[in-house]
Amino acid sequence: MPQMGGSIREEVEVALHEHRFLVTKLLESLNTASLPPSTITAMRLRTVNETFNKVLEKDRDLLTAVKKLARHQVAQKELLRIEKEVENKKQKVVQYAAQLRRSQEDIANVLRKHRVVLQNAKQKSK
Repeated sequence: MPQMGGSIREEVEVALHEHRFLVTKLLESLNTASLPPSTITAMRLRTVNETFNKVLEKDRDLLTAVKKLARHQVAQKELLRIEKEVENKKQKVVQYAAQLRRSQEDIANVLRKHRVVLQNAKQKSK
C-alpha cells in the first residue's frame, strides 16, 4: 500500500475504497465472462484473472492497514496510560517538594527558638 502523509485511519479508508472498487470491477469482469462461450475471449479471461489478483493484493493491503490501525490504537492507549502515570508522579513530586519546604521552614523556626533560648541562658548566667 502506498505510504501517505495522512493518518492511519485515512490509510485504512483509502485501502478500503480501493478494495471495494476492485471488487466491483472483478464482479463486472466475472459477469462479462459468464456470457455465452462464443463471446468469451482470452482477453476477457486475462482481465478477470488480473483483476482477481489485484483484489487479492488490495485485500492484503487492507488487512495490513487494519492491523496497523489496531497496533496504533493499542500504542495510543499505552501512551495515554504512561502520560497519566507521569502526571501523577509530577503531582507527587510537587507535593513532596511542598512538604520538604514546610519541613525546612519548621526546622528554621526551631533553630531560631533555640538561639533565643541559648542567648537568654547566656545572659542569665552572666
